[in-house]
Amino acid sequence: MKKFLLSFALSLLTVGLSAQREKVPVHPGEPDIPDFPYGRSLSLVPEVFHDGPDISVSLPVYVDAMEIVIKDSEGNVVLCESYSFVREAEVECPFSGDYFIEIYIGEECFYGEFSV
Repeated sequence: MKKFLLSFALSLLTVGLSAQREKVPVHPGEPDIPDFPYGRSLSLVPEVFHDGPDISVSLPVYVDAMEIVIKDSEGNVVLCESYSFVREAEVECPFSGDYFIEIYIGEECFYGEFSV
């Protein structure tokens, strides 16, 4: 019984250490439009992290509206969520694979890539 409990505890520790939150670099503009105009005194560049299928987006200030769009590697929309008066949001990616994330804040767009 002790061996079972010890192996169970070690497996939980291993699983906990392997799941790490990774930062997803995002860029202003849209992937298909180079040099999207971006001029603002207050930077609204969101910070995006993913921990497996869980994606979190945070902003330095509250915004009136934000939309998160996740597309697969072929450009198909797999998730689209809209938020009002938000500073932080979390979504869950439904499948594993390579994805693009687009974050719309007003008329500005930020994009990045990640894998689940």
